[in-house]
Amino acid sequence: MKIILLVAALGVLAGCTSGQMSQAKITTSQFDNSKNINAREMPALGKDKWHPSNVFFGARWTDRAPQLIVLEVKYMHEYQNLNKLSFNVDGEIFDAQKLNMTNIERNEYYKASKAPYVITVEQARKILSAQNAKFRITTLSGQYTDGAIVLNSDKSMAYKSISNVVQQIPN
Repeated sequence: MKIILLVAALGVLAGCTSGQMSQAKITTSQFDNSKNINAREMPALGKDKWHPSNVFFGARWTDRAPQLIVLEVKYMHEYQNLNKLSFNVDGEIFDAQKLNMTNIERNEYYKASKAPYVITVEQARKILSAQNAKFRITTLSGQYTDGAIVLNSDKSMAYKSISNVVQQIPN
């Protein structure tokens, strides 16, 4: 009996791929009937495709602001007061706009800082079609972390989350 339960549990865990975890969820608001699309945070790339970053990106979109997309940025394993998010997309540099204060998440497995940043849907599409889409997230203390959503055409799991939301946006 224990062996059957163990095999079943391993089968369930093996079935959770990054593609399934980053799937976009589409909902309709009961309040104003707006369409909302979101995907959970997934890790970006660190120094290369074999090293994931401690910075995760998810995405949210609503038809109440159809030309904008919110990137949910999660800084894992530390508490940081996240400040500025900048992108270098194939040499074009732009900043995302921070929406509100950094939130703290903690459970028995991890601690993290999380903040929402806004970019245009057009900028998100540029990130997704880039050869190199690098980012720098800075803190109020002046520290920063560099990483990439796309690096030398290698796509991170964060790329999948953002892409899954952008693909669902109606034209």
